[in-house]
Amino acid sequence: MKKYIPNLLTTYRLITAFLIPVFFFLGNYNTLAIMFIIAIISDALDGYLARRWNVTSNYGKIVDIIGDKALAIMASITFIISINNLFILTLILEIMIILVNSIDYIKSNKGLEEHLSSKFGKIKTWFLFTALFVGFLSYKINFFKYLLFPLIIITAIAQIITFIDYFKKKYIIK
Repeated sequence: MKKYIPNLLTTYRLITAFLIPVFFFLGNYNTLAIMFIIAIISDALDGYLARRWNVTSNYGKIVDIIGDKALAIMASITFIISINNLFILTLILEIMIILVNSIDYIKSNKGLEEHLSSKFGKIKTWFLFTALFVGFLSYKINFFKYLLFPLIIITAIAQIITFIDYFKKKYIIK
C-alpha cells in the first residue's frame, strides 16, 4: 500500500490546482486554505517518501512536475483576477521556465531524469508557493498585504535565477 502514497500525494496536488479557482470564487476560503497547505506540504513529502521507500515511478516524476506547474499557474491566475495583479510577474516568469524546460525536453532524446529541477528550481518553487499562500491570506487578513510585495519580488528574483540556470544548462553549456 505504501508504494502508492507518494503518487497519491502528487495526484492530490494536481487535482487541488484545478479546484483553487472553484473554491476561491465560491468563497470557501477555509477549505481552500487547508487544501493549499496540504498541497504545499505534499510537494516536499511525495518525493521524499518515494525515495525513502524506493518506490519512485515515471508517473510520479511526470505528475510532480505537472502538479507543481498547474498549482502555480492556477493559483496565480486566480489571484491576478481577484487579489493582486502583481502576480502577473510570477505567472510570466513561471511560463518562461516552463517553456525553456519544455522546448529542451521536446528537442532531446534524454529520459525524464535529465529534466528534473535544480536546487534553484526547488528554492524558487518554495518561494512561489509561499508568495501565493501569503497572497491568499492577504485577501482576508490585512497584515499579509504588507508581506506580499516583498515576497513577490523575492520570488521573481528566484524565478529569474532559475530561468537563467536552466537556460545556461540546456542551451549554453552542453
